[in-house]
Amino acid sequence: MKWITLICLLISSSFIESRILFKRDTDADHHKHIADVYTALTERTFKGL
Repeated sequence: MKWITLICLLISSSFIESRILFKRDTDADHHKHIADVYTALTERTFKGL
């Protein structure tokens, strides 16, 4: 069960990251947004476990 969650987390985070890169926001906003996304995803994942 944990492996499925981790794989889903990796897929979704890489998808979100590629969409952010495609938008080509400023670097500072880009990195802050990725950090927020990863934080939200990891919190959700650990609540699910």
